[in-house]
Amino acid sequence: MKKHVLAEVFSCLLILLFVYTASSKLLDFSTFTVQLSHHVLLEHVFLLVAIGVVTSELLVSLLLLLPKTRRAGFWGSAILLAGFTIYLTVMVLTQQHLPCACGGVIRYMTWKQHILFNLMFLAFAVTGIALTINRGSRKPAEQSRHQNPFTKFSV
Repeated sequence: MKKHVLAEVFSCLLILLFVYTASSKLLDFSTFTVQLSHHVLLEHVFLLVAIGVVTSELLVSLLLLLPKTRRAGFWGSAILLAGFTIYLTVMVLTQQHLPCACGGVIRYMTWKQHILFNLMFLAFAVTGIALTINRGSRKPAEQSRHQNPFTKFSV
């Protein structure tokens, strides 16, 4: 499979994930904020976190959608997913009762399943970064302009 096709597939999967989770949080925003307010670490900043998470998910989706910003979208995805996964892992290791502020069908996963799910999508994002690392380089026309003009006339 060609690099750009695989990058497109990973981009689409991440867009679906983030648009779906952001939409489900927005459709039931009051429940989402109440669930966040029950987290010990977030009880004083839950509304700011709720708005930030949804905004970040939608912004990353937009970045992934546009070819010129796709690499930034993969980076944003990796950062979000790494943050969510670290947060979930810390919560699982330190808390007995864990309120779920997850969106949609993801809320029906166990915590371990959720962590594995996040790790899978994190792998998609990291692979997307690797696949797009050279795609933002100079175009051939720009490269020829920056070459040594005397190399064309060598004997």
